[in-house]
Amino acid sequence: MSRHQQHHSGAAAHFAGAGLSFPPTLEEVQKLQDAMLQAVQGGATALKKVLPADALVAILRAAEEIVHQEPTLLELMLTDAETQVLVVGDTHGHFIDVAQNL
Repeated sequence: MSRHQQHHSGAAAHFAGAGLSFPPTLEEVQKLQDAMLQAVQGGATALKKVLPADALVAILRAAEEIVHQEPTLLELMLTDAETQVLVVGDTHGHFIDVAQNL
């Protein structure tokens, strides 16, 4: 098994710890987001039950791979005058703020 395959195999196992397939579906992500929003009120202990540390690290590493493949500047062509675009900067780890914008 190649290193790339091993990485994805390991990520899939960690994603499963958070109740996600690899890659996760939009529905799974929305369910996890809802569960995290409820758990965050209970503090770190409650949040760790919803999203174990190894699953969080796997998600962040997978996201990092995707982000590194993206250009640093995106040009958007809006064809509809009613379309809205939300530009979000550094949120400094404020999950609730990010979730509310989604």
